[in-house]
Amino acid sequence: MLTALATPKRLLLAAWLLFVIYAYPGYMTYDSVYQLVQARHLEPISDWAPPVMALIWRLTDHVIAGPFPMLVIQSATFLVGTYVLLQRVMKPRAAAITASCVLLFPPILAPMSVIWKDSQMAGFLVAGAAALLSDRRGWRIAGFALLSLATAMRYNALAATLPIVVLLAFREVTPITKRVALASAAWLGITVAAFAANKIATEREAHIFQSSLALSDIAGTLRWAKHLDDHQILVDYFDLPWAHTDKLRARAHNVYSPYNTWLELTNPGPKQLFTTPTTDADFAAITSAWLDLVRRQPLAYLHSRFDVFRGVLAGGASGESAVWEGFTDAPWSESVLFHRARHSELQQASLDVAEKLGSTWLFRPWIYFVLGLVFLVLARSHALTFAIIASGVVNELSLFVLTPATDFRYSHWMIVCTVVGGAMLFVLRRREP
Repeated sequence: MLTALATPKRLLLAAWLLFVIYAYPGYMTYDSVYQLVQARHLEPISDWAPPVMALIWRLTDHVIAGPFPMLVIQSATFLVGTYVLLQRVMKPRAAAITASCVLLFPPILAPMSVIWKDSQMAGFLVAGAAALLSDRRGWRIAGFALLSLATAMRYNALAATLPIVVLLAFREVTPITKRVALASAAWLGITVAAFAANKIATEREAHIFQSSLALSDIAGTLRWAKHLDDHQILVDYFDLPWAHTDKLRARAHNVYSPYNTWLELTNPGPKQLFTTPTTDADFAAITSAWLDLVRRQPLAYLHSRFDVFRGVLAGGASGESAVWEGFTDAPWSESVLFHRARHSELQQASLDVAEKLGSTWLFRPWIYFVLGLVFLVLARSHALTFAIIASGVVNELSLFVLTPATDFRYSHWMIVCTVVGGAMLFVLRRREP
């Protein structure tokens, strides 16, 4: 009787309702609020966050105001996509149970409950990979479109889509060289389309590289560079937006930390290194200094990037919970957005548990990174499992050079891929004689 009632659809619906109880109506940090402000025409759409996401939110906000429609989009695409993928190696009921467990697994659940570009990317990536495997041409075209949407959500998502497209697209094409060529061209196409869509949707350029990553890299490289004195730094990089012109090495040493963001570098105070760049001359000087320092001080640059990547794999600063439970980031945004919510007792109880887990080993990305590398070796003979795991590992590796911060959410996709790929691998290994 229970087996008859527990159909795959009902199991998936039950899991999704549990997710909604935890996440409703969708949590928002500063990034989320910033995008909703732009979606509502309160500010021009900036490329600091993905403009395409702001456009999607603008459309959904006309139907149901607030974060809930975006929560539905990212969770539904994720859950259904995971279920379809798992069906490739499992029976439908087992796939539904496993997909439900994946969605409700705390390190995956916590970021999926926040309206973030990372969560939107995960939903579109899983759904796109699932659609790409269909035998129907229409679904495969939809798969490419979904993967392009995922790429539009995060600038480093192109690393996540590469293994999926190259290893899973055009499976019927022979020889393999032709198949790889077609898949590579398709990957390039969806990547260019995503970047072009964001470019077209941008109403105000934020110079995100010069304002964040480049500043962090410059400070980190100065921190670890040898044989550089303050006088030489000023001579070589006089046009940088320095906040002070004395004790530059000491200031870089004092203010720089892989766990800090670029904001700490520009915070007013005795340790301040830069003023906030605002002019074209500032942006040009930052780009030039970054290129020159990377070329002339490669070991110092790699040292600073290794420190940041180590922080990413640690999941951020020690002792910090990776769980966010705010409906907005600050009281002012409640008034601006006309959005105010409160936790139910059940919701708060589940959040309390998640928050305690958020500072434990369960939320340490390095564990999933190591497991992913091991799983890659074990899954080398199964294209789908290998592609999913490789997508997570490659995307994580891209953070070595592309992330200016160490947020746990940046590792979310890698954790998803390791968990989903690990479940697939477990089933496949059990079937072996």
